[in-house]
Amino acid sequence: MFISKKSLFPLNRGGLLFSVLEYIILYPIIVFTSFLILTTFFTFLSKNQSIEILMLGAMSLLATVRITAYYSESLSQDLAKVIPLALLAIFLLDANYFSVENSIQALTTLATFSRTIVYYLGFVVTLEFALRLLHVIFGEPEKIEAS
Repeated sequence: MFISKKSLFPLNRGGLLFSVLEYIILYPIIVFTSFLILTTFFTFLSKNQSIEILMLGAMSLLATVRITAYYSESLSQDLAKVIPLALLAIFLLDANYFSVENSIQALTTLATFSRTIVYYLGFVVTLEFALRLLHVIFGEPEKIEAS
């Protein structure tokens, strides 16, 4: 997942205004797309979980990856790499785990949770703004060296 990088967009392309527009317009689109992909994967992998729990898990995972990206990009990349491996492991361990009919039925109810999705999207965009602001104010976190 490229969302594991601290700076999703290259800097110095058009000044501050362009950077602000990228994070106001492009970032929510990227987050929403990632959220839908993760929710879809989780839906196909779950047997009994409600769509609300799956959406919360997907958004929590996205928020965790974004938070860790500001602390350590390598940690964030490792976290983002674990997700596809875990999904593959579940598939390989129990190929009968999938119920396409139930998953599609659950995904069709996703539209009824549009208000919740907007709240989640608002949370992650606000979180990104706060992380970016704290990064500008305080700079890079100090790295702890192993002795």
